[in-house]
Amino acid sequence: MGFRFSGESHVGCVYTHNEDAIGWAIPHKLWFVADGMGGYAKGELASGIVKQTVLNGMANPQVRLEQLVMDAHQAIVDEIAAATGFVQMGSTLVLMQVVDRDCKVAWVGDSRAYLWRMGHLDQITHDHTFLQSLVDEGVLDPRDVYKHPRKNELVQALGIGEPDPDETSIRLESYDWLILCSDGLHDVVTQAEITQVLDNCKSPNEATEKLIQASLDKGVEDNVSVIVIECPQFEPEGIREHIKNIFGLNKRPSDADLD
Repeated sequence: MGFRFSGESHVGCVYTHNEDAIGWAIPHKLWFVADGMGGYAKGELASGIVKQTVLNGMANPQVRLEQLVMDAHQAIVDEIAAATGFVQMGSTLVLMQVVDRDCKVAWVGDSRAYLWRMGHLDQITHDHTFLQSLVDEGVLDPRDVYKHPRKNELVQALGIGEPDPDETSIRLESYDWLILCSDGLHDVVTQAEITQVLDNCKSPNEATEKLIQASLDKGVEDNVSVIVIECPQFEPEGIREHIKNIFGLNKRPSDADLD
């Protein structure tokens, strides 16, 4: 059994253009979300450059995720340098790759990755935003982020300055769900609300559609993109996971296998 997934990007409730880009390279078990900035055309161009750079980079089977991130950054910088007149644009990027049972994640900006396991949602990534720095310092209550006027202010982005990508790795369990999204989701839908949506979904396809709808129901102004990936049943590691697999405690019926 392979990985099952669903990905969708929506323009949102206000804009007429989509500056988000999503993509995947299934033979390499890699998925990503990029959120472009710079206004119409420029934001789309930035996220499109990121998407193409990541996909082209997968031609090298030895490439590291951090290198893909920095290659995307340099590609935007090169495009800005080659443009006629003043151009300012950038993009976030979160990408993940599964190797055996290890999920590697790299990111710049505030597009996020989550792990959904046995009814519990954990945020894998850590936002590169001004407000997150205030939360880390204990100056701002996390509950106040959603209504703060500076909630979209990034401190790192591709194509701007000198980004320093973060990386992490998690060990996967059978039937884990991995979620990637742009801030069009998490800026308006709380983690508790995302959890509630996931708890009532039976497949990645249903989860993707309902998460985007949750943003639309709140009148999200930004574009919103979501990818939901379901892990297969792995060979059990240890007694606890062996018991979980035997009794199907974390198994969910899902949509067609796209691996």
